[in-house]
Amino acid sequence: MIPCVLIAGLLTTTGLPQAIAREGISQPLSVCEPLTNGVDSPEAVDPGAPQFSWKLTSSQRDVRQTAYQIVLSDAQGKTVWDSGKVESDSSSGVLYTGEELCSDTFYTWKVRVWDSRGQQSEFSEPAPFRVGLAKSDWTASYIWDGSENQNDFAYFRKGFRIDKPVQEAVVYTSAHNDYQLYLNGEPVGVGPARSDPYSYGQYCAYDVTDLLEQGDNAFAALAHWHGVWSDSGVNAKPAYILEARIRYEDGTSETIKTDESWKCQPTTPYIEENPVYFGFYGGVNNRASIQYDARREIPGWNTVSFDDSNWQAAQVVDRQEYNLYAQLVSEQAEMESLSPVSVVRQGENWVVDFGKCLTGWPELKLHANQAGDSVKVQYWEVEQGWGDAGYDSYLCAGGEETFKAPYVRHTSFRLLEISGYSGELTADDVWGIVAYSSVDKQGNFFSSDSRLNAVYEMCERSGRQNIQQGIISVDANREQSPWTADSWNIGVGCLYNHKDTMLIDKVIKDYAGEQLESGNFLTCSPAKDYHSEMAEWSLYWPMLLWEQYLFSGDAKLLSDYYPNLTKFLDYIERSRNPGTGLYNPPGWRASDYAGGSLENGGENIATNSQIYQVLEIAAQISQLVGQDADAQSYSQAAAELKNAVNRNLLVDGRKYRTTSSSGQIHPLGTAWALRSGIVPAAFEQRVIEWFASQKGNYDVGGYGGDALYNGLYQAGLGKIATEDYARYDQMLEKNNTNWESFGALSPDNMGNHAWTAYPSYLLPKYVGGVQPTSGGFATFDVKPVTGGLTWAETTVPTARGEIHTRWESLDEEHLTLNVTVPANTVAKIYLPDNDMDSLTVTEGGTPVFADGVFLPGVDGLHDGTLTQGYVVFTAGSGEYSFAVSGNPLHTPDPGEEQPETGIILDDNQAVFEGNWVYETASNHNDRYGDGFRYSPWVSGEPTARATYSATVEQAGRYSVYAWWGTHPNRATDTPYTIRCGDRVETVRVNQEVDGGQWNLLGTYDVPEGGTVTVEITNDANEYVIADAVRIAPYEETQPDTYTPFQQLQLTVYEMEKADTGNCTRPSVLAAFQQALRDA
Repeated sequence: MIPCVLIAGLLTTTGLPQAIAREGISQPLSVCEPLTNGVDSPEAVDPGAPQFSWKLTSSQRDVRQTAYQIVLSDAQGKTVWDSGKVESDSSSGVLYTGEELCSDTFYTWKVRVWDSRGQQSEFSEPAPFRVGLAKSDWTASYIWDGSENQNDFAYFRKGFRIDKPVQEAVVYTSAHNDYQLYLNGEPVGVGPARSDPYSYGQYCAYDVTDLLEQGDNAFAALAHWHGVWSDSGVNAKPAYILEARIRYEDGTSETIKTDESWKCQPTTPYIEENPVYFGFYGGVNNRASIQYDARREIPGWNTVSFDDSNWQAAQVVDRQEYNLYAQLVSEQAEMESLSPVSVVRQGENWVVDFGKCLTGWPELKLHANQAGDSVKVQYWEVEQGWGDAGYDSYLCAGGEETFKAPYVRHTSFRLLEISGYSGELTADDVWGIVAYSSVDKQGNFFSSDSRLNAVYEMCERSGRQNIQQGIISVDANREQSPWTADSWNIGVGCLYNHKDTMLIDKVIKDYAGEQLESGNFLTCSPAKDYHSEMAEWSLYWPMLLWEQYLFSGDAKLLSDYYPNLTKFLDYIERSRNPGTGLYNPPGWRASDYAGGSLENGGENIATNSQIYQVLEIAAQISQLVGQDADAQSYSQAAAELKNAVNRNLLVDGRKYRTTSSSGQIHPLGTAWALRSGIVPAAFEQRVIEWFASQKGNYDVGGYGGDALYNGLYQAGLGKIATEDYARYDQMLEKNNTNWESFGALSPDNMGNHAWTAYPSYLLPKYVGGVQPTSGGFATFDVKPVTGGLTWAETTVPTARGEIHTRWESLDEEHLTLNVTVPANTVAKIYLPDNDMDSLTVTEGGTPVFADGVFLPGVDGLHDGTLTQGYVVFTAGSGEYSFAVSGNPLHTPDPGEEQPETGIILDDNQAVFEGNWVYETASNHNDRYGDGFRYSPWVSGEPTARATYSATVEQAGRYSVYAWWGTHPNRATDTPYTIRCGDRVETVRVNQEVDGGQWNLLGTYDVPEGGTVTVEITNDANEYVIADAVRIAPYEETQPDTYTPFQQLQLTVYEMEKADTGNCTRPSVLAAFQQALRDA
């Protein structure tokens, strides 16, 4: 690849690069990093129209491409297509529009551009690519060894001669399930990516010109069929295929291809008999143990000189139903070799500790065993006894030997427990080989909080380890499968941190290829015949489609898969309840998992919030692909759903119940509403304040954490989010690797499962502030959430260049923000005003905003406005250094702790009579203090009573509040009797709702020295809770009030809800007009 080289490096607080640029050191407009189909110099792309992307670089500010010219040539340099000068600012996903290109043919292309100043760049260096094979182009046959054993291995070979100079030689190859290919004993490659060969199988291509020798040559492959998967796998038959196309300098050509002339050896060192499988739940039989007999090794089997005359002929197998496409995701590779942090003998065994959990395989040097001795390697993900990741077995040949079984399976381990080894084991004898698909990590995140930095590093690394030529759950015993929600939680982090990734592209195509007739998607794909469906998981497919477009700029992806999108939304629409307007999709449901306490299923706030997001996305996609009528329809559906959610689930204009039929009010439900943007503007501040007040009650599982943090950051509650990352401490301490959830280790919470790795995108997106707003980052926002930190810095690689941000907020009066905006992009830059008066903003020392007015004149800045707590600038490309100063007018953050006024009586200060049970269980996270009491009503038993009493020293008006925790088994008519002087009043409340907060019972006039008594009895229809009572001066605790507009909105919601299904417009209009008059 031709790299982009910037004159000015990443900004630092010194501002030096900006100074250099302004002193006149100029870099001309140039083009770099050309990609074909999103990949640098691909060995094969599918026949059809390729697409091209490139980046611009210039030391000038505000560089915007206005036109481009692409010239495509063949291998001899002859022009095949010249686009001419095309007026466009597009530099990603640009489609080839010439005549059809030839299969199995090498091409190059180059591009030059013009900018808004009329400057013309030089042509880029030529970017090579090859058009691969369509199904009809293959002449090779699929072969196998004549057996279909579970966990089946086979060696294949083909010798051939080269007797004249070779111009080029290209190999196309694939297998089900995987292969390791050699030419003349040299490794060529491994693959393919996990795929469903019936719909979207993958083949790999390699240029092997330099590996061929004059005279004898030989291809050799180890092919591996996993067998029939009983759970989330692809049940297809074993096969291997190879087609090598050789062109000679004299103009002739030759094809070496798999057929019955190939030789096969079905007996390999890998023992197939009696396979040992590990796994449970979604991972049953996903991978078999490696049982390797070194005595059966065949020295030199992959070399030219090996005599294969006694090998059997390969058998041609019919796999014409398979469909192969060029693989664009990177191959799996050995990325790192780790030495252990300790090697300790435990009795007869050895325990090797690598300090953190890794994905890959071990390499073990053995010195002292006899032939036939069995060495067992047991894998542990966290610690001995926790995170059992199965074992492999090695039957020794004797003498000096090495146990290593690369690529045939990967496992995960922090610890190796080695038994059966006769010698002394040292750290020089064992390595942990870290293996995953090769990626170019260029993103980063750093901050003033060491825990946050550790969480980011762990999450990015754990997510990267899940990239095994696709995105999978990486734990060894469960779900080595590509689930949709995992693809989101892990994949978006890859987009934010890795350069030029095509992983999400593959995920989208895998799911589309296996879309069900109903329109729904499977929970895992590729996973042919594994027909598990799950609404919440399926909803991530449109979200991933949109995210890949935002990062890649590939508009063709949207048009190609638009039919799949509309088919899916038709399926979702069939689950809408016309009475409530809410959706209740069928099948397995999980609004949170594993762990967490948000209720699943029903007309759920989580599911409906996510559907709202998807409808909004669908409206944007429809508009981009020219389907304006669909765009309007989806926009209308989103608006109606937003209204339905708030009509049915919004409580008191400040929080959300979980389902339309449930009394549960859970902070995660409100987080989902905030994340999706479904909260009405009129109530947003009230909702944020309630959400912030629930700090400490955010009970979430591994899945729910993503929605929680999105909700916190979108609400501006960065300080609470920063503090909440303490939930990752046990992962950091135990094995420095992501777990499936935040609870204790269990079969539902595995120790190497990057489902919780979403901070790897959340931190650069929200704390770094980098968010795309159009395809390929043509436009983007920089909007950092600064709460709880003094500084943060991030780099995000994009289709148009790296975006770099660094902000510092060392006190309430000063904030700095440095931003690198790549060429051919436009950024909206948001500077928090920190509630400052006399606000002034400078850029590079020059005032650009003062007295509420934008001050023009600085190159690259187009405008500046003060909006909703931010000064917002529109900026063209360049490096900017902003400074904000002013006089602080401190107002508390919504999440800032406020002192609770008045007298608070917890349950340990009450007098209890009758049948009460004390409860402290941690799953009751909406209790006040350490615990609470509950009492069931039992017919014939005496009434249970709890009495709270307090003396008020100062006369005045006081408000009385009660606190309880919610659950579906709570009483809906719990009686609270308040006694104050001669006034006695009983208030019945529904304890299924409004838990975890102070709820107003009434307001009372109390004389000096007067006593207020609150009595709770179990004279109710279910369990009664006695938790805490609060008596506070009225003037300090005004009950919630509504603005006229808020009251108007609530009135309309109530009218619509009461009249659902039989609503007449005049009745709604009359209510609206009356409320307006009242307001």
